[in-house]
Amino acid sequence: MPIKYRHPVSGETWDGQGPHPEWLRHALLKEGLRVEELKPTALDTQAPAP
Repeated sequence: MPIKYRHPVSGETWDGQGPHPEWLRHALLKEGLRVEELKPTALDTQAPAP
């Protein structure tokens, strides 16, 4: 599954499947980050070079 959300500092990721991870809830509710800030960039979603 492609990454849907990535924490900009810790690098933790979530693919959007299953329950929301604790880091995502904490980032939105306690750290004040917005959903737009947690969406990965095009570089984050590219597969690594062989």
